[in-house]
Amino acid sequence: MAMGSLYTDNSRKTLSSRKSGKPNSWSRYMKGASWVFAQQACYNRHAIVLTNAPPDVYSKRVHSSYREIEEPILRGCEAGRHTIQINYVHPAVPGAACFRYQTWPNNRSSEWFSFLECIAIKDIVKKIVQRTNLRRFEKVKELENVTPPYIESEKSISPATVCEGRKQETAQEKKVAKQLKVKREQQAARDKKAAKQLKAERKQQAAQQAAQQATQEQRAAKGLKAEREQQAARDKKAAKQFKAERKQQAAQQAAQRAAQEQRAAKRLKAERKQQAAQQAAQEQRVAKRLKAEREQQATRDKKAAKQFEAERKQQAAQQAAQEKEVAKRVKAEREQQAARDKKAARQLKVEREQHAAQQAAQERKAAKRLKAKALSAIIPTQHTH
Repeated sequence: MAMGSLYTDNSRKTLSSRKSGKPNSWSRYMKGASWVFAQQACYNRHAIVLTNAPPDVYSKRVHSSYREIEEPILRGCEAGRHTIQINYVHPAVPGAACFRYQTWPNNRSSEWFSFLECIAIKDIVKKIVQRTNLRRFEKVKELENVTPPYIESEKSISPATVCEGRKQETAQEKKVAKQLKVKREQQAARDKKAAKQLKAERKQQAAQQAAQQATQEQRAAKGLKAEREQQAARDKKAAKQFKAERKQQAAQQAAQRAAQEQRAAKRLKAERKQQAAQQAAQEQRVAKRLKAEREQQATRDKKAAKQFEAERKQQAAQQAAQEKEVAKRVKAEREQQAARDKKAARQLKVEREQHAAQQAAQERKAAKRLKAKALSAIIPTQHTH
């Protein structure tokens, strides 16, 4: 899976049979797989590298796949992508399989030496404790194996003798304890001195390793630069070849297209002639059908015109009869209206005469009243005079 598209299983050959083919094919195959694997590890991932403990971090081979291919890719020297962080783990060291520390982008190799010091101190303390326990066990065993003199002559020993023997044993145990304490202090001093020396050596080794790593990185960068220049030259040459091939292919394709267009034009011309003949025959058939339909339509139109003329005559006769009847009714109504008008005129004349007579009578009465008023007005004035 890590090899990606480089891994093909087209043949059922075993790994050894594929490896024993061409001399450099398997090496190129593995380098390509390393390149693809490192590229896949650059997509937002933390890379964990399992290596030997310093100073032998890198392989002793001259052309190491990790040093020359994978590590530059992980650090972003290829395609502008890089992993988030590179961590080292040294599983070959006892007790260090679960410890990892960062080496890129921040070099924290000092954490490994601190962890190594802790492991060394733990081992030293463990050995001291084991030796102390072993000595105590041997001392107790010796004391148990020694037969006390008072057991053989228990009946003849007095209590004072027993107390004196116990005091001697206690003094001897204290003396042994003091000797053990002195030895422990001396051992602790020696262990402390050894730890300091080990720490100084580790620091010196770390500095040497950093210098070696910087030198190796410079060499790798130079090698990558040279390879890139060579690859650029090869790409340029391949681009020229590809351009020439494309031109040649374009010319061939243009010639093929021209020939195809000519053949297509001929086929199209023949098809158009055939379509024109078919269309002419179809138009003739359509014209015949239209002529027959027009004749039938003309016959139907003549028949319809005759029917329409007969209907018009019938409607005209009916309309004339209706108009006569209407004229008769109108004449009768007019005569009746004239009679009514005459009668109304007579009544109006009588009413006017009556009204005129009444108005004349009223005028005479009014004239009489006015005359009477005038006379009455004249008579009083005469009496006053």
